[in-house]
Amino acid sequence: MAVYQRSEANKTRLKNSTMPKVIQTESLFQLTQTGFKKIPGFNFLFINQTGSVYSFKTGKYLKQNSRNYIKQQNQYLSVPKLILQVFSGQIYKSGHVIRVDGNKLNLTPQNLKYANLSEQNTRHKVNPIDLKNAIRCYFRVEKKYKVKDTSQTRRYLQAITEKRRFLDERNGMKYIEVFKTYLKGTENNITKTAKAHELTVLDCANIVNNFKNILIDDVLYEFKTGLLHRHGYANKELTLTEAIRRWNKYTKEYGIKPISLRKPSQKEKIKSFEKFVAEF
Repeated sequence: MAVYQRSEANKTRLKNSTMPKVIQTESLFQLTQTGFKKIPGFNFLFINQTGSVYSFKTGKYLKQNSRNYIKQQNQYLSVPKLILQVFSGQIYKSGHVIRVDGNKLNLTPQNLKYANLSEQNTRHKVNPIDLKNAIRCYFRVEKKYKVKDTSQTRRYLQAITEKRRFLDERNGMKYIEVFKTYLKGTENNITKTAKAHELTVLDCANIVNNFKNILIDDVLYEFKTGLLHRHGYANKELTLTEAIRRWNKYTKEYGIKPISLRKPSQKEKIKSFEKFVAEF
């Protein structure tokens, strides 16, 4: 009877010890049945054609940042590039991945492809509102400031890239030297930078805008997560009219004669002069 009880106990322990493997196998089976495939180099990571990434290490789906990157083993991985690698057999490499239909949310393999510089023009248009908001995370700008003021905008970008060590952290990226040359320049700098690096003006503009967008995305992501805050607009200098209005408002309660807000007309000058002559 005792032997029988020990035998049953051993069976129970054996069954319990194999349960996690059964559950994991069933989970793997479910993932593969729903279109997930293993990511090369990461045996515990699986991805599907819409960009969902599941980790067996954590038992959870991984969150992506605003630029469709996930962080694994102290490195950031591009989800669109992983999709091309797993489902299209393309090598994971540097470069920008574009959406064929222009929809950033459509991450299906058929809608993704590595772009040549000339194909990146759409992506590389810098959103002026995003750029201004990114700058305001570091500077209190005037409300009338426009990012079209290229000289002032470039000075802001110089300071921000130095503050964030942006150039140092991306020192190995392709074309980073082009962006460095652009930041050091003055007027008509796209043309000068293109000539210095033997590029067409269009390709040079695309390269510069690409790095601007990377910087903007990084800053605004930190703003959204609360690491940065956006400054208010700088107080502009008072105009003469505004200064007079403030003075008149302040002195009104003391019975002081207000200062005129406009110059007297010719007719008023003549009338005032005639009154002065009559009194004299």
